[in-house]
Amino acid sequence: MVECKEKYFLVSPGEERAKKLRDGAQRFLWMRENEGQWVRIVNQSWRDQHKSDIIQLCSIVESPLLLDWSRAYLHSNRYQSGWLNRDGRFYGCPENYHDKLAFFVLGIKVGDLEQTGWVRVNNPIYYTHEKRLSEQQKNWLSSNGHKVYD
Repeated sequence: MVECKEKYFLVSPGEERAKKLRDGAQRFLWMRENEGQWVRIVNQSWRDQHKSDIIQLCSIVESPLLLDWSRAYLHSNRYQSGWLNRDGRFYGCPENYHDKLAFFVLGIKVGDLEQTGWVRVNNPIYYTHEKRLSEQQKNWLSSNGHKVYD
């Protein structure tokens, strides 16, 4: 079998620098290169390459699932939205990026997360779950300002 690896770049596009995160951090996105353009991995959007782009890292891997997503804008525990596992571990993502985080970072389908009892934390006050909360989830939620109902 032939091993097919692709080159991915962790890029902060020049026009993105004006959109710094709340804590002042720079936005970095995993992208592929294609004829003078960047292709964003998460949503397949295209943008022209520019000399003001900052390339922080290059990785050659078989799948974007193997990239270090903790270094990109998609995954950070500084966000107030994300997924909470049964052990009370939180995986933060930008609002409305839960499905992308599940696929790219966790490598799990959303339905499987929900069926195994993960909690979708939507914002500082709203969360959803399909299974009874674990004690660790209750602790995390109440420690982070959520009202917990049994």
